[in-house]
Amino acid sequence: MRGKIRYQKELQKTYLVAEECGKERLENYCGQMVLRGRIRGLAKCGIHLMDGRREIWYDISFLQPLEQVFAVKELVYHDLRQLTLHMIQVVNEMERYLLDGGQLCFEPQFLYWDMETETPVFLFDFTEDDTINSLRALGEFILERSCHEEEKTVDLAYFLYEKLSGESFSVKEVEQYLEEHGDWTADKHTVPERIEKETKSTGIEITEDTDRRIKPATEEKENSRENTETYDAEKSLLWNESYHREDPEKNPCFSVAGEGKGTRNPDLPVF
Repeated sequence: MRGKIRYQKELQKTYLVAEECGKERLENYCGQMVLRGRIRGLAKCGIHLMDGRREIWYDISFLQPLEQVFAVKELVYHDLRQLTLHMIQVVNEMERYLLDGGQLCFEPQFLYWDMETETPVFLFDFTEDDTINSLRALGEFILERSCHEEEKTVDLAYFLYEKLSGESFSVKEVEQYLEEHGDWTADKHTVPERIEKETKSTGIEITEDTDRRIKPATEEKENSRENTETYDAEKSLLWNESYHREDPEKNPCFSVAGEGKGTRNPDLPVF
């Protein structure tokens, strides 16, 4: 992220303010999708007009920069794994919306960490297009701050350093590495995919995921109700036939003819 950066505090909110942002980046499709908060894992942001210029205000309340969190303590395997998994899933979700995952801020000073959930929160960079140096800075930070006493941590750190420092960064290669080491499948849905939410008249937010869960349950309930109604109707019919066979005098509309078969009495009216 380039240009002048400052921090603004208002009541209980803290913001990172980027003063230099291209107008085209704010008004194009990518910019609008990010500003509307469609991507899970990104910090919420908005446009403020100050002295005739547009500024991007990122909400970083209750978040800490990655370089500050791990300035003293080391990145253990759990932390590095969380960082890697969430980075992959945020980039994949951005690609689902046809957004460029390379526009994320990967510099440790602009990559934030949620202390409560122990997950990273990314900023979408509106100030520049080239993020190669950003990726390299993250790779160097990971290599330097990882715990060198854990073999799995060292292996993953060196692997990420190689990939982040290369000419191009492939998410698929990182996914494959984690799958081979059994660290991706179990947490493949750690960050649920977030589809554009639609608020129904009931006030319930429905997403594609919840719809997949609700629809089968609803169909099963409807089928169960239909089966119950059919069963009750058949049961009622059998009970009536048995009732009339045993004591036809209780129902004058029926008389016994032949071998216990109930027939309607023709002398009585039909209701």
